[in-house]
Amino acid sequence: MHSSNKVFRFFLCSVAALLLVFVLLITIIGIKNYKSSIIFYNLDQNISLEIQKQINSSAGKKYNFISLQGQNIKADALKNKKLFKHASLIFTDLNYSSRDFFIKSAQPLSSSLLTGMPASLADSLQVEEGKIKYLPILCDFYQLDINYPYYLQSKCGNINFFNDLETFAGLAGSPKSPLLFAGKDDRELINVFGMFMEASYGTEAYKRFSSDIYNFYEENFKDNHFNQLFTDYINKLAMESGAFEASLKKLQTLYSKNLIDKEVFNLDTQSVLLYLNNNYSAAAFLKLSDHRKINSKNILSYKSIYMPSFEENYDRSFLAPVYVLAKMSGGKDIDRIITNLSINKQTELSTKTGLAPVQKNCSVADHQADDVRYWLAASNGPSIPLCGTLPSSDARRILADYIRQNIKESR
Repeated sequence: MHSSNKVFRFFLCSVAALLLVFVLLITIIGIKNYKSSIIFYNLDQNISLEIQKQINSSAGKKYNFISLQGQNIKADALKNKKLFKHASLIFTDLNYSSRDFFIKSAQPLSSSLLTGMPASLADSLQVEEGKIKYLPILCDFYQLDINYPYYLQSKCGNINFFNDLETFAGLAGSPKSPLLFAGKDDRELINVFGMFMEASYGTEAYKRFSSDIYNFYEENFKDNHFNQLFTDYINKLAMESGAFEASLKKLQTLYSKNLIDKEVFNLDTQSVLLYLNNNYSAAAFLKLSDHRKINSKNILSYKSIYMPSFEENYDRSFLAPVYVLAKMSGGKDIDRIITNLSINKQTELSTKTGLAPVQKNCSVADHQADDVRYWLAASNGPSIPLCGTLPSSDARRILADYIRQNIKESR
């Protein structure tokens, strides 16, 4: 009897030991998976898939690719500490929240990786003791798509300043809205408004406004009365900021002259593309990546230009979503991936995604990507789009509604 008890206890101990070994193995495998993770945060699928393809073609080992969607990378990193802590690389768009997160949390990279980039792009990064915390790999761009047949019919001269654009829009005779943007989409409306702000008073005024609005958000977003506080703050800025007021007045003038159709605030990006595909508009404010979605039959009818200045030639820094990488952990294999994506594989990345490369001398698929690269190089580099100051849908809604309401009241 005692012998059978001993055998049973031995059996239980053996099973327990095996279970412990199994749990330890699962834990080790889990840790390894976390350490080998690469995170795509708020990246369009075509961009993340192409980056993944390029990594798989050159990496020395397999990585676990994770796609995440969110509003605020700083907040999401706090909620998912284990995942973010053990990620090797993070790819995302550069905004105020991601910039601050990487400066605080990412591993330093050698500023030698900036070699080959336009000086204006390299100079826009924060370099400390020869190190950077994030690295650009691709650029989108907020531009104007001009319906070229309408432009030729209008017999309008060169569009050098914004009043030239107004003249063209008035003469074009387009059947719907002469000037067009996705006014229903909070994010796109805010970024188009940011285009007007940057064009009205230039780089310094735009960046000062952007910094102020982000700092206000960071200081107050936890307050239970944030929505009211932010509404009051926007009203205050509208009275104080020359660029904010000038942009609002310009949009009100365009709207009151019917150069912007009243339906514009019911249009999302897909609706804007529908307008363009049917030649309903003389010009549209949209991103390079959205320009690529115009159908092949109509796309040659549109010529892209940068947003013209209002009246004076202020220093310019065009709004451009910049996609960046940051190293969170890893060794030589990760360093090789970083070099490949930022230098060696630029032509492939640009060609497959339709975005502009960050290398000034690499080949590009077409003049669209080349133009964006040139415009960014010839200006003060890219500016973070205005929506990148507000990592909250509530805050974006408040600002977008304020812009909509004030424009509508002008008619």
